[in-house]
Amino acid sequence: MVKKYTFRGVLILAAVIAGFIFLLRGCMSRYDERSAITPVLFFEKADKGIVFSIIKYGKATSYKEVEAVL
Repeated sequence: MVKKYTFRGVLILAAVIAGFIFLLRGCMSRYDERSAITPVLFFEKADKGIVFSIIKYGKATSYKEVEAVL
């Protein structure tokens, strides 16, 4: 019986830790940066255009809010 409660406790603790990590990553993802590296190529064939570019993706690992000075 003790093993049953210990297993449930460990499982619940793991779920809480995983949930916290997912929530934190979700909040940090709004600070991720994506930018196109030049030159950007544009192809057109049969009146349909395609834009081709290489994207640089920067994942945020920390952030600091900066107050705007007016």
